Parts: sequence; structure tokens; C-alpha cells
Amino acid sequence: MMAFAQNAHMKCEKPNEQWENCASSCPATCENRDNPPEACTHEHLSIIRYLDLSLNQIKMIDYFTFKDIYSLNSLNLSYNLNIDIKFDTFNRIPYLEILDISYCQLKQLSSEHLFTPLQKLRYLNLTNNHLTNIVRLPIPYDSYSILVNNNYDYNLPILYADLSHNNIELIDYERLISTQERYVINLNLEFNNIKTLQFQERKRGPVIELNINNNRINCDCTLYENLNIIQGINEPIHHTFFNGNIKF
Repeated sequence: MMAFAQNAHMKCEKPNEQWENCASSCPATCENRDNPPEACTHEHLSIIRYLDLSLNQIKMIDYFTFKDIYSLNSLNLSYNLNIDIKFDTFNRIPYLEILDISYCQLKQLSSEHLFTPLQKLRYLNLTNNHLTNIVRLPIPYDSYSILVNNNYDYNLPILYADLSHNNIELIDYERLISTQERYVINLNLEFNNIKTLQFQERKRGPVIELNINNNRINCDCTLYENLNIIQGINEPIHHTFFNGNIKF
């Protein structure tokens, strides 16, 4: 594994202990995946950049879990089955860019605003859960300072969100509405239960790159009414919910 900085790589796996104990006892470099737990201190928590807590038995995390690890850039919580993520869990790690919560069998989130404090987030992995709706995503911090022309700007910040292999049936566009337009959301909804597409009227928000490969789309009236958008017949749409590059 690659650390983001020297002595800033932490990897703790203690299946029989609470995560709170791990956070207070592990140093900046701690690799215990296949070995007995090592003696640790808490001196380097503030410089940790990469934290891998996958394949544990973590049951709950909250506001206090990461309060001393505020410099995190990457957090892996995958394969912690049915983990309870409290609504304020990510309020104290504003520099997080990569968040992996895949393969956790999550049916729902504690709050639809769970991820909105993470304005530096660039990649959110929620694949292989049991979610039934898309999540509300944060507005990238750098989108506020970008000036664009009337043409599509390919230098806009991009937020990648992978919600493939879930149980999503409908795309709730209300959760994609934003006060800011100068960024892109790349949304992967492959292998869900989406059966039709209905695009709402043009509203304020980011450009959406939508991938719905491997869904069983029915040929119904709703789909027929949206064919012009789906096939990308019109010129590329800017500052809207859809950029004309939908993939089947």
C-alpha cells in the first residue's frame, strides 16, 4: 500500500476491539491486517492521511470517531457489514478526498446529508450495498472559484460517485439540485433496478454524467418521451442535470 506522506499511513485491523480503542492506540504507521496487534501510541493521529479499516467488525462510527484524525485524505470502511454511520460522522474530516463504504450491506443512510460536509471529496464508493435511492452529494469547494464561458468547460471539478450494484429503482433528481453549477457529477448506476428514465425540467445544478448500463430499461411511454435527451440528439446541454452522454 502507498502512503500519502512519510509516517502518515495507518492500517488497523482489530476485529475484537471497538474502533474507538484502535483510534486512541495506533500510531501513524500501523499494519495489523495479518499479524497480532502491535503496541501503539496516539501521538501521530493528526498527520494520518490514509486509513484502511476494511474487513473489520465495526458496528458504529460517529462524530467523535475521527475527531483527532482531521487530516485524512482517504478512508476505507468497506466490508464492515451493517455498519451504523451516524449523521455527523464526517463533520471533522474536511480534507477527505476518497471514501470507500462498499460491500457493507447498507440499506439506508442515517441522513441524506451525510456526505455534504465533505467539500473536497472526489470519489465516493458505495457499490454493492442495498441502497434504494441515490445520495445527496457535496458541492466541491473549488467550484465556487471557477469562471466558465458559455461553452462546456472540461476543466470543471469532477465528483465520482459509484452506486452500482444497489437496489435503486428511480433517479431522484431533487437530490442533485445544487446552488452551484460549475462542477460535474459522474454517477455510476450500473446493475440497479432502474426500469425507466424521466428527466425533470431544467433546474440549477451540476452537469451529470450518468451511466445506467446493465439495468433492465422498459420501453414505455415515459422512456419514449425522453428519447431525444437519451439519444443526445440536441447539442450538449450545459449547466443542467444531463450532458447528453448517457450510456446503455
